[in-house]
Amino acid sequence: MPDQPPWLRILDIILGVIAIVFGALLFILPSFIIAYGIGFILGIGLIILGLWQIIKILIAQDIEMNARIISIIIGIMMIIFGGLFIVAPTFFPTILVLLLSGAILIVGIFLLVQGAMGKEMKQWIRILYFLFGIIAIGITIPAFVFPMTWGLDLVSIAVSIALVFFGALRLIVGITGDYT
Repeated sequence: MPDQPPWLRILDIILGVIAIVFGALLFILPSFIIAYGIGFILGIGLIILGLWQIIKILIAQDIEMNARIISIIIGIMMIIFGGLFIVAPTFFPTILVLLLSGAILIVGIFLLVQGAMGKEMKQWIRILYFLFGIIAIGITIPAFVFPMTWGLDLVSIAVSIALVFFGALRLIVGITGDYT
C-alpha cells in the first residue's frame, strides 16, 4: 500500500495522542474515570474507532474481500457498543464489566484476524497484532468469570494499555506515513 495522504497522517497522529492521553488517565485515575464517565468516554472512543475502522478498510487497497467484510462488521459492532455506552453510561457495574469485556474480546479477535490476514503489513506490526490480540482475549476470560471482583480492575487496565498501545501505533503510522 502506498504512503498515506497527509490529511490521513495528521488524523492518525491526533487519534494517537488522544488515545495515549485517555489511556494514561485511565491507568492513573481508574476509579475517578470509572465513576465519572468511562462509559461515555469509551462510547465516544468506540464510535470513533468503529468509524475509523470502516473508513480505513474502505480506502485501503490490496485488502482481500474477506478481511474487508470482517473489518466492516467489527467496525459496526464497535459503533453499536459505543452507542450503548453513550446512551447508558452508568450501567450496573457487572453489566458494564461484561460489555467492556465483550468489546475487548471483539478487539482481541479483530487483532488476531488482522494479524493473520494482513499479509501486506510489516512483520513486526503483525506480531504486535497477534500479541495484543492474545493479551486482550486472555484478560477477558477472568473478567467474564469474576466480573465483580477482578473484572473492573482488569478491564480498566486492559482498556488503558490498549489505548496507549493503539495510540503509539497510530503515532508511528502517522509520523512515518507507512501503513504497511
